[in-house]
Amino acid sequence: EYALLAIGTLDMLSDNLSISSRAIVEGLSSVSWRGRLDVIHREPKVIVDVSHNSEGIAGTIAFLKDKIKPENTTTVLLLQQGKPYEDIVEQLSAITLNAVAVDMSLGKPVAAEQLISEFSKNHIECSSIKSIAELQKKIDDSDQNWMWLIIGSHYLAGEVYNCLHLS
Repeated sequence: EYALLAIGTLDMLSDNLSISSRAIVEGLSSVSWRGRLDVIHREPKVIVDVSHNSEGIAGTIAFLKDKIKPENTTTVLLLQQGKPYEDIVEQLSAITLNAVAVDMSLGKPVAAEQLISEFSKNHIECSSIKSIAELQKKIDDSDQNWMWLIIGSHYLAGEVYNCLHLS
């Protein structure tokens, strides 16, 4: 979607810019979009995705649905208040049976208790932790075949990048 926007913009500016098709292809092939299905660790697999609305989650789930096993996946949901967490949790029930709610003090997150309640309504087992440091320990202690899917607002996902230290 964003690639098409970039190509369309370049096309509109083609009278003033001389950029070859080859340069466009090379440029697009080197793009890395941090936070969009970003695999930050391999064993166990840890994926960060900044889907934070219903449409974004639907796209993430459509992409991942055939690639993961719900029984071997834990989802960590980090959302700011005002995001449609009820709908997001309902959609996540298609790809996960386990979740972790982080009781974040940064920003204005949806409270861990609210997430736990919503996960429970959707038959997803959910535990609560107090920090990203605790998440680090859970990931470190997990089976190498496990998958961790960390989904949330850009702001809170940024904290994951800053605080998780996966070797």
